Amino acid sequence: MTTLKKAGFAAAGSLILTVLHILFTQLAYFTAYPDESEMLVAYNTFRHIIVSALIFISFYYSFVRVKTVYNTPLREKYLDAEGNIGMFSLFFSSFDFWTDIIVFSAVSLIGYGKAFSFVFDLFGEGGRLASLAVTLPVIAVVALLARFNATKIWNRTLENPESEELAQKEDNIGKKGHKPIKLMPTAPTFAAMRFIANNNSDSNPALENEQAAPFNYGISGMIKSYSLVLAIFVLCSMLGRLVYSLISLLLVPIFMISYAKYAATILFTVLVALPIIRLIKKLSKRASLISKTKKICRERKYKLTEIKAPFASIFSSIHGESFRITVDGKTFSCKFVSAKKPTLPIILREDGTGDILHSLTFLGIKWFERRKPFRFGYESINKQILIINPSAKFVCSEINGTLSELDNGDSVGNYIIYTAGGFVNALDREVLGVNDKEKYKYKYI
Repeated sequence: MTTLKKAGFAAAGSLILTVLHILFTQLAYFTAYPDESEMLVAYNTFRHIIVSALIFISFYYSFVRVKTVYNTPLREKYLDAEGNIGMFSLFFSSFDFWTDIIVFSAVSLIGYGKAFSFVFDLFGEGGRLASLAVTLPVIAVVALLARFNATKIWNRTLENPESEELAQKEDNIGKKGHKPIKLMPTAPTFAAMRFIANNNSDSNPALENEQAAPFNYGISGMIKSYSLVLAIFVLCSMLGRLVYSLISLLLVPIFMISYAKYAATILFTVLVALPIIRLIKKLSKRASLISKTKKICRERKYKLTEIKAPFASIFSSIHGESFRITVDGKTFSCKFVSAKKPTLPIILREDGTGDILHSLTFLGIKWFERRKPFRFGYESINKQILIINPSAKFVCSEINGTLSELDNGDSVGNYIIYTAGGFVNALDREVLGVNDKEKYKYKYI
């Protein structure tokens, strides 16, 4: 495809995006607009602005994300690089990003007061440039975030190269493609004994054997994705007044608390502190593991290489090993894998791919499931060790469709699995890489 054609397709996509963006934002604005009685008592006079602003941001994000997922040249460029490509360079070099920004800027300037009414309400008659100075950075950030999250869909294909071909075949014969969620039909009865058994055992009903379907990049998949976005925002735009009223009702206690200065400060502090505390706990666990490992290596004269991305690997998977350690002439290649939350099960497979399982379970039944794929596999001539830190309560292997819970020292393909405590204990007891637990009886943490 020539550069001119690429630019033409990108411009056409940007025009469609902008037209729909205006349509849904304006629809939300007018359906949420207060009636005369509300205006007289100054009640809900900002409702239409808040509702249309939310639609303004969320629709742009959703549409751009879908548009990026089905951008074949961009997707092929990402897949050819096997994901090892700078996100900013990837998106800033695409026509889509710049045509979206240019078309939005032009419409905002030329159609000021008509394209996005809520913006005009906020900035007034003479706020044309000021409005663009505020909305353009917001749109740019939302666009980059949407495109970055689109790469998570591409990663599914990257982890399973045959999935795109399979999805295309299914699309051609009219079968169902990607299923973003899986819903279980309502059970006719709830078994009380099953509920009691599940809640008094270490089993996890979320860990059921279900294969993730390949993503459908075909025409039918694209039509379904766009149709879903349009249907959702038709509904949200038309019911903006109702949704706003319901949310306002739920937030009344918070608004009442906000009038109390100290109570509001405490509430805000708690909301901010909780994620910070969780992050500090993750960092401290990783720092403790590294410190104990280095201490043992110094005392036992083990050879330890420099640790690659010791803390960055908590947030995203790194390529290759994290470090190598040589114990009594045996060299082990070690890699950190981090659990997102202790309550989210991790599933590992022999081919070096895995899933983080998000599910909703109630009364021992799984009602909803979403798997987030990741890759931990890499090549090494040495025996390979995965250290899951921070760890999860449930770590399982999936072999031939069967799930089995893993313990310290168990293997998945070429990889021996340890938690932080298990790794340090095995290293200290000089049984690193040994699978015979009955013989060595070392303690697991």
